Amino acid sequence: MHLSGPPHPEDEGRLAALVVALMFVAMAAFTIGQSGIDALFFDRVGAQALPVMYLLQGGATFVAMLALTGTLGRLGPRRSC
Repeated sequence: MHLSGPPHPEDEGRLAALVVALMFVAMAAFTIGQSGIDALFFDRVGAQALPVMYLLQGGATFVAMLALTGTLGRLGPRRSC
């Protein structure tokens, strides 16, 4: 497999298979990790705190998106890529 330039036709199948395998491993790791995080949260805090956590998460996401929008607006379209 060549590492520079666009993939050659003979390498596209192998490259696609590697990308699919990498995404499978990444999603499997995410799923296992998320199950552990959920179990620890429910054990330590309990399910009754979920509504408050979702509201806090929404607020934090809103503030983060405002900051990102302001930063990218100041940088301009050329420098933000």
